[in-house]
Amino acid sequence: MQPRLDLATLLDPDAMQALQSLGKYIADAGEGLPLELAMMRASQINGCSACVQLHGRAQEGRRD
Repeated sequence: MQPRLDLATLLDPDAMQALQSLGKYIADAGEGLPLELAMMRASQINGCSACVQLHGRAQEGRRD
């Protein structure tokens, strides 16, 4: 499988901070579990196992 993103660019601290800020903004909007599932699927499509693991952990214990 060919990843859709160049993960080397995501290792840039500024890029990662922007992604985390966007995620926090969306999470504060109150979308909950459906949003986490969508982000997990996007991570799978992009071939980013670290992000899949991150979003999987975020779902543990949630019952939105």
